[in-house]
Amino acid sequence: MSEPTPPGHPPAAVKAPDLSTPEHPAPPVTEPPSRSAADVGLGISAAAANPGTSAARNDQVREARRSFGRDLRIDGEASLRDAINGNVYNVFHGKPTTSGLAAMRLAAEFLAECRETFVPPSDATAAHSWAQRRLVILRAPEGWGKEAHALWLLTAHEPPDAVLRLDPETRLRGLSASDLARSTGYLLADLPPAQASALTAFDLERLAAEVARLGGRMIVTVRQETTFTDGGISRYVVDLGARVDPRDVFDKHLRRRLRDRPGLADRLLGRPDVRQLLERELTPDVPLAKAADLARLIADEADRPDDVVAGVRDRLTRSDQQDFTSWFNGLNDLHLQCFAIALSIFNGLPYETVADTGLQLHRKFDMAGGTAVATRAVPEAASPFGDGRASRLRTLRARVGKADVTTPYGTVTAEVVRYADATFPVRVLRHVWQEHDRARGGVIAWLRDLGGHPDQTVRIRAATAVGVLTAIAYDHMRHEVLARWARSRDPERREAAAIALVGPAEDYGPALAGAVRNLVAEWAQGSAELKATAARAYGANTGLVPLDVALGALEKLSGEDDFDVVEAVCLSLTDLVAARDGAAAGPVLGLIRVWSASRQDLRPVVAHLAFMFVAADLVVERPSARGPVTWPTLLWLAYCDRELHRVLAGLWGWSLNSAEFSELALTVLDEWAAMVERDESARQAFVGLVTSACVHSRVPARLRRHVPRWTKPDSKTKAERTARELLAVLPQGVTHR
Repeated sequence: MSEPTPPGHPPAAVKAPDLSTPEHPAPPVTEPPSRSAADVGLGISAAAANPGTSAARNDQVREARRSFGRDLRIDGEASLRDAINGNVYNVFHGKPTTSGLAAMRLAAEFLAECRETFVPPSDATAAHSWAQRRLVILRAPEGWGKEAHALWLLTAHEPPDAVLRLDPETRLRGLSASDLARSTGYLLADLPPAQASALTAFDLERLAAEVARLGGRMIVTVRQETTFTDGGISRYVVDLGARVDPRDVFDKHLRRRLRDRPGLADRLLGRPDVRQLLERELTPDVPLAKAADLARLIADEADRPDDVVAGVRDRLTRSDQQDFTSWFNGLNDLHLQCFAIALSIFNGLPYETVADTGLQLHRKFDMAGGTAVATRAVPEAASPFGDGRASRLRTLRARVGKADVTTPYGTVTAEVVRYADATFPVRVLRHVWQEHDRARGGVIAWLRDLGGHPDQTVRIRAATAVGVLTAIAYDHMRHEVLARWARSRDPERREAAAIALVGPAEDYGPALAGAVRNLVAEWAQGSAELKATAARAYGANTGLVPLDVALGALEKLSGEDDFDVVEAVCLSLTDLVAARDGAAAGPVLGLIRVWSASRQDLRPVVAHLAFMFVAADLVVERPSARGPVTWPTLLWLAYCDRELHRVLAGLWGWSLNSAEFSELALTVLDEWAAMVERDESARQAFVGLVTSACVHSRVPARLRRHVPRWTKPDSKTKAERTARELLAVLPQGVTHR
């Protein structure tokens, strides 16, 4: 189901493919019709019925920027999480066996190191019981040290004569006594999900009996998300409990490596620069194997204590870039590559969103001519049932999990997908742009289309990605994407252009920020569509210019006789109040009050609409004795500030007295009344404010006719107490203030 149309926006027209190559020009696009005051009023009514749109949009922009983060390569450094991928025990420390079984015999020295550096689980009794079993399936999230646990279980009690690491493709169901040796420990790491689902309890009983008869032991590790079809397998499955502290793993590995140099480990750990490095790298979620590898890197540089941090960072950077490039080049079909690019932009969103947008990119390459043919290693009619999700995510170094997702209808739990490495989103996008010239056209055309996607979250993520690319190739992106969005009749695409400029205006230095300011100022002098885009930029991008400059620019644009521009001004004033946690409410309401007294034909209309937008959309949650209470933001601010109360009462009275806009004002007032119904303090503030707004005889008269509706059983506005208290104090005649 697609997201409902945002307040004030018409449904987006269905867009034909917009291809970037000259030989495939974009076909004509059906544009939305011109706007009117009534259209803007419908948007206000929608905002009143579903408040919080501006705040939610601002939150989504912040989340999108966090997803891309700051590229560590800007500072010439790499993180440990960037540089090392997989598990430290994936390195073969041994030699092949001579039997027919595909396996690697692990060296005794390596196994001794594993025992000495292992950090045991908190429940030692349970760990001991695991070690007594002949066959164990060890299940844990990625990065929890499954293989370290497995090797410890195989060797800590009754060490076998040898430990063999089985080939990852080993079929458990096919193993027989002839494949196994006496007094041998076997490790099969990361059993593929397809194998896991095909296993039966009988298979494991047979295999466990064979291993036990030969005096051996076998440990199989699986990822946390692995499930088994046969419930009888559960008695073999052990889930790791609490995760051990990465710092404990680091300490054990460092001290073992420096054990022949007494005191050196303590001296290194006492250095402020080393402590700072550890604080940065050993975050609570860092994979334990990487904590061990950081200890190795520091130990290798220990002969130069003053340069140890610089040496580690240099090695991390070099290793990081090589690993990342090899990983991306290893995505050897277009489907995986498109999924990787989509995940870089929609990291942390529902899996279906990433998969669907990835397929859209795939089709974009298909339609764009030779690009797909030149890069794809799979046939045109590849089966849709080719690779499974688990193997695809493993290749992409991604993982799925449950998370709360905000929708227009409330918060729901969804299955989201994200890269295991938080730096991958921006790195993938930069890598594709800078290293794959033939892919640029398809990516640009895809992003342009996503600027008009029916889902606001998708539009915001696509716009933020355009912002990242704008920081790399400003003029190219300005021409290919930003200008096209800004000239569009579609308000969603214009808003995407404004959001795309948030990052370039704030994150990449004064030169780019100046270019962005000049671009928006130029738009403000252009066509009605460009002026509407400029208006959204001044509101959606709080880092573009200071508040007073933004308000000055919006004041100039408010005089435009075009309701696309009017709506954009209204939305941006609302954004400015929302983004600054109410601090901009005074200046914004003051400006609206000035417009309300203007003699220009359109300014009072803009004032009415802007005031109603801010009043309808903004809400704030406040604590109370009965739990959190939602207030209209303007009501709360007026409750806290007498001067703001006076200004707000005047604007309410002016709107309620208007022949043209009183019905719209009453619609917003309905939502306020329903919101404050359950809290006494909020009701009192509401009643006091509305009473103060009765500055004309028509206002109390209209309220006396309208407010009783709140008490009727069939009323959409359930506010009986609020109605009773307000009617009890409404003035009977004319008051003048």
